[in-house]
Amino acid sequence: MEELRDLQGRALDLKSAYKQLARSPDDDWCSILAVWSPEQNCVCYFESIALPFGAVSAVNAFNRVARCLRLILCRLFLLTNTSFFDDYCQLEFGPLCDSAWRTAETVLGLLGWKLAMSEEKRTPFGKKFHMLGAVVDLTHAAQGLVQISNKPTRVEELLPTAQKLELGDEITESQLQSLRGRLLYAAGNTFGRCTQVAVQALGRIARRGTKVILDEEMVRCVRFATKTLAESLPRKIFSWKDEWPILVFTDGACEDEGAKVTHGAVLCDMATKSFLVFGDDVPSVLVDEWTKGGKKQVIFQAEIYFQYGWQKLLGRIC
Repeated sequence: MEELRDLQGRALDLKSAYKQLARSPDDDWCSILAVWSPEQNCVCYFESIALPFGAVSAVNAFNRVARCLRLILCRLFLLTNTSFFDDYCQLEFGPLCDSAWRTAETVLGLLGWKLAMSEEKRTPFGKKFHMLGAVVDLTHAAQGLVQISNKPTRVEELLPTAQKLELGDEITESQLQSLRGRLLYAAGNTFGRCTQVAVQALGRIARRGTKVILDEEMVRCVRFATKTLAESLPRKIFSWKDEWPILVFTDGACEDEGAKVTHGAVLCDMATKSFLVFGDDVPSVLVDEWTKGGKKQVIFQAEIYFQYGWQKLLGRIC
């Protein structure tokens, strides 16, 4: 029985996944790409044979195939796995890890799929493994705890761009969009919305032009987001227990350009069938502080205000 408590995992990655699927012959009329060639001093034309990466329908089409592969591994070969686009997460008990590894690669190979076989991508089963920029820690899985954190390099990659902003250097639209995407993704592996303000502001600023210089408030938002991510602890996911959890739903509202800001919550205790509601105005002293810089829409602050108070209350109770 002790061997069955030894849970391990690994990531399996398809190589150039989209390019392994051919596009529909009916789409040949819109599959010609025109590119200016400086060497030939003319426009050159290329035909896209594979599924074009970035096309709207390409994502849906590929995910249908990816789900099919996941179900084949799961239902026909009894391999525990999940998929996120072209990345597959395998879980297995210690004694069966080698068998699960060989089976998954053999099946996908027989189906004609090429796998990423580099040392960095093709990692063995282990108590810790990397998946889509996150570190999944199964060290305490036997005690009902799985921890997820950002891959250290993911956060480190944010720092040079953040430092460039602090120096007041110009930054291009593509760099802003890249920073925005990295902040958004990294926050998803933690818990909370610590990058929400920075992500929304970067999206607005990126549309202003090809090159921009961020003001001090924007730089402060990015600095706070990167600092929070760098210091964030692993996200803990506990196994399901017999007792029902207490569910708390929170919300906030901002009306009349900040003249009326409210917040509230609904508490559901399914064990005792108790349901409680709460609603109130946010204290004016807080609203004045939130709108001090001229901001009129403070819906984000209103929504997170109750969550902060609830966590503080739980901290005193527990």
